[in-house]
Amino acid sequence: MPVELEYTSNLIEDANRRDFTMNAMYMNLRGDLIDPCGYEKDLKAKKVVMIGDPIQRFEEYAIRILRAIRFAVTYDFTMDKNIEDAIFKEKKLLKELPLEAVQKELDKILLANGFEKLKKYDLLEDLGILSTNVKYVSDLVGLWAQIEREVSYHPEKNFQKREKNIRKILKYGIIELFDIYEYGYYDCQVAAMILDFPMSKLEEMNKILPIHSRREIVVSPKEIESLSGAHKLSLGILMKDLEREIVLGNVLNEKESIKEYILKR
Repeated sequence: MPVELEYTSNLIEDANRRDFTMNAMYMNLRGDLIDPCGYEKDLKAKKVVMIGDPIQRFEEYAIRILRAIRFAVTYDFTMDKNIEDAIFKEKKLLKELPLEAVQKELDKILLANGFEKLKKYDLLEDLGILSTNVKYVSDLVGLWAQIEREVSYHPEKNFQKREKNIRKILKYGIIELFDIYEYGYYDCQVAAMILDFPMSKLEEMNKILPIHSRREIVVSPKEIESLSGAHKLSLGILMKDLEREIVLGNVLNEKESIKEYILKR
């Protein structure tokens, strides 16, 4: 757990109790850099360096393991060897951290294209991650959709819905016209980037999509229910089938074409 600290106006004292040297510099109101402990040299060398003994600092609060990696991948810094050695020794502490804290750091690491760094430091097992390969995309859900894991880092309903949709597309390895309708153009774009599916082809498919939602069908559900005589359960199946047939171009989104399709069922 993080150590509770009291406020101090002494900059040297304040600087030396911070975690990384890059976080122990200050700026006055004129914009002048104040470096009371001489840590600017690490910043100029583009190096992540821990203040104090890394093992002790990780034992104080293990989230610093992920913070060190995040800083390295976000700013393209090298990692001090003492930190690297301490990560391998103390990585088991990650299992004791709150999921929310880990998730926030992992999100930033993934978006900074840092998955390979997690592998380099042998952290996947300690993070409950089963996947070993992730293709980088700039969409966070698209990144997590590629990661099999033992824990739920993102319980949010909308996040899980999008992740499930992208996973379905990835499972089949191809994007079809009805996928754009069912899962949305944006999530199909994300899946396309992962699958190396031609974006120009996806764009053309989206342009020829006859409808984008059930609301665009020219015959209302009540009219369809009246025509088909279907009860509530079978009406839902009928509507789903009708949507597919319209999207695929087998039925025109016109009243006569839809009525003919319903009456033939």
